[in-house]
Amino acid sequence: IRLVKILPGVQNADVSCSVVHVPVERTPKYRALSYVWGPPQPSRTISCNGALLNVRDNLYRALKYLSKQPAQYYWIDALCINQEDTEEKGKQVQCIGKIYSGAQEVLIWLGEDTP
Repeated sequence: IRLVKILPGVQNADVSCSVVHVPVERTPKYRALSYVWGPPQPSRTISCNGALLNVRDNLYRALKYLSKQPAQYYWIDALCINQEDTEEKGKQVQCIGKIYSGAQEVLIWLGEDTP
């Protein structure tokens, strides 16, 4: 499977991450992130493995928050599944239950606090 490591960030810095492919039998501890995709626009740009990638605003905000936490691995569907490959998406969707149950913890992003 693919896992994301969100690189430590500071407030007002761009979000940066790396995606690694790991064998299922040697998967390190990871957290799964569940969130609402939200509308496709506006999109935000992050750096992923050194390349620029557009993500939905809600995911960007979650990544920004997580970048302030200690570095660790995450499974995030939009980044860990090749969204352009229909065959891969189909196979990964069948494994989502195993992916979530194999996570050390499942985080649910409801959005930022509002007063």
